Amino acid sequence: MNGPNSANPDTPYQNSQPAENDGNCPICLEAFGRRIVTVTTYCKTQVHRDCLQRVFNITQLGQRKTCPFCRRGLADLAKELGATENQEAQQNLPDSNSIQDTRTIGMRNLRRRLSCALVYALNNNFMDDAENLQCIIQGTGAGLEDYVQRVLSDKLIEALNNWNWANAERLQRIIQGTGARLEDYAQRVLSDKLTEALNNRVWVNADFLRRIIQGTGARLDGPVELRLSEMLIEELNNFRWENAEHLVRIIQGTGTRPTVAVEQVLSDKLADALNNGLWNNAVLLGKIIQDIGASPMDTAERALSDRLVRDLSRGLWNNVDRLRRIIRGTRASLTDRAKAALSDKLIRELSRGLWNNAERVQRIIQDTGASHSPNARQTLNNTLAWLISNNIQNNAERLQRIIEGRVPD
Repeated sequence: MNGPNSANPDTPYQNSQPAENDGNCPICLEAFGRRIVTVTTYCKTQVHRDCLQRVFNITQLGQRKTCPFCRRGLADLAKELGATENQEAQQNLPDSNSIQDTRTIGMRNLRRRLSCALVYALNNNFMDDAENLQCIIQGTGAGLEDYVQRVLSDKLIEALNNWNWANAERLQRIIQGTGARLEDYAQRVLSDKLTEALNNRVWVNADFLRRIIQGTGARLDGPVELRLSEMLIEELNNFRWENAEHLVRIIQGTGTRPTVAVEQVLSDKLADALNNGLWNNAVLLGKIIQDIGASPMDTAERALSDRLVRDLSRGLWNNVDRLRRIIRGTRASLTDRAKAALSDKLIRELSRGLWNNAERVQRIIQDTGASHSPNARQTLNNTLAWLISNNIQNNAERLQRIIEGRVPD
């Protein structure tokens, strides 16, 4: 498989040339053939020119510019091959001689060889080599043999048990990049370790485990998801906002669904904050509801609607804008009373010629999914006709946007 020995050992490659033996390319496993152009690397390994170029076009390897066999620098060769490091290059469709068009038997052989090489690198803690192989596997779409998933799972558990965060992160990237799936027993270990970190409130460890879980696509056990909800309720009840935000990131990152109890506590807390004019707390609680995908309960929706009616009637526009953002973020539904108040306020502001205020009301109507009442709609249409007949073009255009629900934010 090695090329001729005439290559200068001090240079990284020879000029492209036809193959001079009957071997196979070590990347795609296809026979060289006399007419296929090849290059020789530092280690005098002959490969198809197109194969090596595609390896360089994988972003991570392209940045390193190393030979995939001896790992010596090949920046000059990458430049000669015209390798690119952008996403478009990775997605270019291959021609008939490329890796991805290898016959089914060739792809199976490639998967077996890459899987074997990755396991060897992992077992010998050659993490740089393992990450290089991950790039090749990802770029060729070769996939992994099933047994490699067990090896990756075991190595991740070993790294976590030894508090080797650096290796754990690298293994997470390899798992994610190769499309591997963690074995069930490894997912249980992650759940147990997250529970331990949560119970001890070691937020640094909990956040690190959240990233590993998120990157590997692991699923938490039911008891851990329940524990997250219980802890969030506890931190909210004790007004420990910083701890609550840690928990929100973990719930969000692990795809945990909040319990009904959490939704009720969040809704009650939001209602209390609104009724007492605690706007910072109200905004924070609204964001938590939004971030974890919770649904506001009736208590929150009534409090939002009642506060909106009150502040609209008083012309407290800063409060009204805050309420609009909370309602939009939490996807809360307004009461019929609040919807009617919006229509009335819209007509009142227009009749006074306060266009900016009218547009603020219309933005609330748009963001909350409300609509104009029949009486308001009739008044709006009559006003538009009058503006047009009197050639008041600017106001007519503004009113047209209000009627059509196109007022920009």
